[in-house]
Amino acid sequence: MLSHNLSRQTLFKGVGRHMVGRSTNAIEYATGWLESQIVPSTAFSHGRKLFEEISKRLRWPREMITDNAGGFVGAEAQEYFKSRGIKICPVTPARPRGNGRVEQANGVLKYIMLHIRRD
Repeated sequence: MLSHNLSRQTLFKGVGRHMVGRSTNAIEYATGWLESQIVPSTAFSHGRKLFEEISKRLRWPREMITDNAGGFVGAEAQEYFKSRGIKICPVTPARPRGNGRVEQANGVLKYIMLHIRRD
């Protein structure tokens, strides 16, 4: 049963996605659920794996907010998302607040990784 007045239609409606070094991150906007995966490169073929894992458990989002990096909005990514009915909402890297939830999550992940490396 879903709490906090969230319907199944609301969940996974919008997703923010971003790369931090070799980590690709996705955050579900309705709940703030964050998933991250270490990838060998910024190529879309590597970042796509995280997206497919999430969609196996939930469903395909209706829209995805992302920066203009080629791994997110290049031709391969455009075709992939279009074939699944996902609207891409690009934000410029110069205005990171346009994708604020994922930018905030990136900061938390960087903090965690820094402290893991120290231990």
